[in-house]
Amino acid sequence: MALAAMLGWLGGPAPLRASAGAYTAVATWPEGRPGLPADAWPAASGVAVDRAGRIYVADATTARISVIEPGGAVRLLHPPGADPGLVTPRDLAVDDGRQRVYAADPGAQAVVVFGMDGARLAEWDAAAGLAGIGVAPDGTVYTGSASTGEVHRFTPDGAPLGAWRAVRADGITADLIGGLDVSADGTLAVLDGRAPRLLLFDRRGQRTDTILLPGAVNDVVVDDNVGIVTRRWLWFTTDTGLLFHDPVRQQWNAGTVGRLTALAVNPRSGLVVVQPGGGGAASKVHRYPYGVTALAGPPTASWGGPIAPAGVLDGPDTLQVGADGHVYVLDRAPRAQWFTPAGQSRGQVSTGASAAVDAGPDGTVFTTDGVRVFARTAAGTLRWQAAVGPDATTSVAALVFDRATAQIVALDAGGGALHRFSAAGARLGNTALPAVPGRPSVWTDLATGAAGTAYVLDRYASEVVRVGPGGMARFTAASGARRVATRDDGVVLVLGRDGWVRGYDGGGARVLAFDARRPDLTPRSAPADLAVDAGGDVFVADRDADVVTRYRWDSVAAGADPPENQARCESAGDKTAAPGTIDLGATVEVTLGVGGTCTAQVATVPLDILLIIDRSGSMLGERIQLAREAAADFVSNADLAVSRIGIVSFNDGATLDAPLTPDEALLRRALAGLVARGGTRIDQGLAVANAELSRNGRPGAAPVLILLSDGGSDPAPALREAARAKQAGAEVFTINVQGDVGLLTAIASGPDHHHPVQSARALGAIFERIGDQISASALFRRLDITDRLPANMRFVAGSDVPAAAFDPAAGTLRWTLDGVPLGGVRLRYRLEPLAAGEWPTNVEAWADYVDGYGRAGRLDFPVPRVQVIGPPATPTATPTPPASATATATATPTRTPRPSATPTRRTRPRGPVYLPLAVRERCVPGERRTDVMLVIDTSNSMAGEGLAAARAAAAQFLGLLNLPADQAGVVAFNTQAALISRLTGNRAALDVALAGLSQTQPGTRIDRGLDRARLELLGPRARPASQPVIVLLTDGEQVESPEAAGRAARAVRQARVRMYAVGLGAQVDPTALAALTGEPAQVYIAPSPAELAAIYAQVAGEIPCPRAAFWGGR
Repeated sequence: MALAAMLGWLGGPAPLRASAGAYTAVATWPEGRPGLPADAWPAASGVAVDRAGRIYVADATTARISVIEPGGAVRLLHPPGADPGLVTPRDLAVDDGRQRVYAADPGAQAVVVFGMDGARLAEWDAAAGLAGIGVAPDGTVYTGSASTGEVHRFTPDGAPLGAWRAVRADGITADLIGGLDVSADGTLAVLDGRAPRLLLFDRRGQRTDTILLPGAVNDVVVDDNVGIVTRRWLWFTTDTGLLFHDPVRQQWNAGTVGRLTALAVNPRSGLVVVQPGGGGAASKVHRYPYGVTALAGPPTASWGGPIAPAGVLDGPDTLQVGADGHVYVLDRAPRAQWFTPAGQSRGQVSTGASAAVDAGPDGTVFTTDGVRVFARTAAGTLRWQAAVGPDATTSVAALVFDRATAQIVALDAGGGALHRFSAAGARLGNTALPAVPGRPSVWTDLATGAAGTAYVLDRYASEVVRVGPGGMARFTAASGARRVATRDDGVVLVLGRDGWVRGYDGGGARVLAFDARRPDLTPRSAPADLAVDAGGDVFVADRDADVVTRYRWDSVAAGADPPENQARCESAGDKTAAPGTIDLGATVEVTLGVGGTCTAQVATVPLDILLIIDRSGSMLGERIQLAREAAADFVSNADLAVSRIGIVSFNDGATLDAPLTPDEALLRRALAGLVARGGTRIDQGLAVANAELSRNGRPGAAPVLILLSDGGSDPAPALREAARAKQAGAEVFTINVQGDVGLLTAIASGPDHHHPVQSARALGAIFERIGDQISASALFRRLDITDRLPANMRFVAGSDVPAAAFDPAAGTLRWTLDGVPLGGVRLRYRLEPLAAGEWPTNVEAWADYVDGYGRAGRLDFPVPRVQVIGPPATPTATPTPPASATATATATPTRTPRPSATPTRRTRPRGPVYLPLAVRERCVPGERRTDVMLVIDTSNSMAGEGLAAARAAAAQFLGLLNLPADQAGVVAFNTQAALISRLTGNRAALDVALAGLSQTQPGTRIDRGLDRARLELLGPRARPASQPVIVLLTDGEQVESPEAAGRAARAVRQARVRMYAVGLGAQVDPTALAALTGEPAQVYIAPSPAELAAIYAQVAGEIPCPRAAFWGGR
């Protein structure tokens, strides 16, 4: 009997076998995600006040601007539901005379201009590291660059007026400028980001004074409202409160009210300051009375609502069905929420950072911070708290309310024991968990069943251990097990790191399985936890989809077999043919693409990973909060069964916050305790990480360092420590949040290990990308693609990129590729149909592969079709300009196509062929959506009819896109290039941008237009799943630095951005445009402005699947 107890379960009702049915999703909640109120600021970053007393508040997380009216009401500057076109706004300034609000947006690397009525007026390109903005009385706009130390000047219309260096860089490219302000006489005050001093400059950029500050400050305002012409005051915010300075009297006064960041001053509104949030707390805006008395008294008004409203989930990662029948959920906010099983919100309570949650039958909420157990009423009143373990090794990973015994059971992963408490908080004893000789145990999760039985998950071995009255027993689940729950019939449900739920009977045999991932909601669906109610329904929390899915047993549904090898690369192939309709004699381009991801479900090599996180003062607010969250997600996704993670944080010094450990609860607790303040010493963080690897690194584990910083540091010691790590065999990744590009690139193991981000909100995706990099070095080790052509299609020799092996007898093209990167690969070639009709472009196409983990497989490609129209009809009066690379434009518009020795690409007459429906009918569902940048020539030669026709044609082009599923943006270029509209799905905003294209300037710098469009397509607003496209319109060649246009075009193509070029007028050289696009078939010539609309319509039809994959099913 004892042997039977060790090998399997004792007793329990007979389980339901998989053959009898399957779990299916019956509900997903919450439905939708309501926007935050106008006074909810997760990361208020900038503030300004106008003469009327209105307060403007920028929030970097929600990317919007709020307005506090003089009476105290709060509204959004822009209309509700409208897209303000911001990424991470930081600083604000107002121009009362011109009724404007300027937002410095470092995420967009732009200044965004609004009217005080909320209308979005313009967007100007700005230097990298945008920091601070101010407006002089004459309307001149000043901005600072933390990356270069320069101050840039603009006219009120956005024309650059030049720049000067305010702070010496000395080889550092971050944190050089901390902020700026402009006085009534045009004096510019600049905060030195590297030293506690204020630099004063005149309008010509000459320094006039330097004021040494008593310590570090966060913002500055020059106050000219003191009523004495020869005197001005200076106001600062600091980590302790407000700081006042009277330069004439040399008077300094300080008020201690806590950390303040942004600041604005107006006699009517008083002093307005921002108190930053963090750790789930909202930012606050306070108003103090005007004058030095503000340093001593309380604020006269405060604003700031909750940022985590009940009923909204933000990264749910822990849930439990309480004894009262409600579903209790923990997410990123420091709270516990509860819902009915149908998803109706029933309340929330503030809990602080918590690792687990459950509830008693009376609704008492039980949580743990990893060290103690807390019991709270539904109103949040603390009933009792109790320490779980006796020493510092305590690390509570899970707790449950055991319904059979009415006790709280806490799993101490650090001490390897179960601790029991009564509902009143009395300690009832503990049970040591069994140790296995020769290997460690990583206790991760806990569930309870009948008669006080506990089921504990050992993630190291993927084993479930049963602890109950009959003794202890264990069984092995599928590898990668991460969470456990139990049904009343004795079936034990285990959630794997692959997103599958597997059910096991009393003997440990698998009896059911279902896929709990939700790729229909997000490609990176991440099931994080599961729970079961009394009826057997299973609830699964998805951290990335921000939902809970309810699954119910369906006795007639077909079961599924889960993947057993969880370390895998998932891939898919697509294939397109463009254009979808051509003339007989023309050619069609065929593109094959293979993409996918490699998931680190089970580490193939043990890893010792140290996360080195910058907690300097510049990380305060949104950045440190998102860094904590992204790192916590990384920890959850790591394979801690064989790998270990440690946490190092640094500012002026560095600390080892968590040693290398497989204890997820300990790591989460360390991350939750990170607080931003102080300077930036990257070398100190690296030194502590090197010491931990030297002291505790395992001989058989691969060392990995992941450094996250938003600042710069003394390069020499930082590079020395990085070299030490690399010499010891460590792989070094860097995540650069607008920090020192040169230094962080040099610290990394290679350029592909340096990950720059413009917004802290991209940190989650970056950590995921690094997780992929350290789990598999390639998507495919080897990829063999074969494409078999039909007899009525002729392969165009030399059109295959990259080159393929062509077998004319078999009619096959074959590519053999080694080491295909994680980003995938795209191949293309051209075919000439030999007969009119509607034809498939191939017989079949497939790929045989060995993925990044060494697994072999095969994938199939779809078969696109093309409509081939017979011999061209007699030329008509409809404009049909030639568009081939060999065509020569005439001096005057032609109304018929010119004879050619070889077939030429022709624009079609206006008619049904241009209807988007024609293209949709030829498109394969599932193709990517489109991000399109319209790059429009606004040189002097475009003045008048040309520019007007360009605006009209571009507007028609937008009508052929599926906005907002597709996105579009506008760049104008002459001597310079300007981003007129960033990528957006807002048609109204795009129309406004096009309408603003009314002025022309000398010069035709195509290269600058292409560079600006490429940066936008690769920036934070681009959608990863969308096909990036540039449509260039010009009426001339680039005379100045023509080689620069070629370089810019090559950069576009290397970034896998598809480019079309439209030439307007008789002076355009089609060959030169074909050299830019790389494909003559992607060049179109419009002899006169009248033809532009038809050309743009044809281009819209030939962009691969601009709408078809999504309109067809909606």
